[in-house]
Amino acid sequence: MASLERVGPYKIEHYLTSGGMNDIYLALEEKSKQLVVVKVLKSKYLDNFDMKRRFMHEAEIVALTNHPGIVKYHSHGVW
Repeated sequence: MASLERVGPYKIEHYLTSGGMNDIYLALEEKSKQLVVVKVLKSKYLDNFDMKRRFMHEAEIVALTNHPGIVKYHSHGVW
């Protein structure tokens, strides 16, 4: 687990859990004052092109969804 204070426009509040290729945090989007979940690729994969591609592809797929049973997408990027 990486110790983070910020990810882009999000202020990290708490570490939540870890997945196979990511760490998940509770964060505050300071502009809207809304709590959000931020998913971050683990640092050991930052130099792995295929893992980065898979991670970004997953974000793009989630962005296409609109269903109450699927997490609401806000944004993705490289920060």
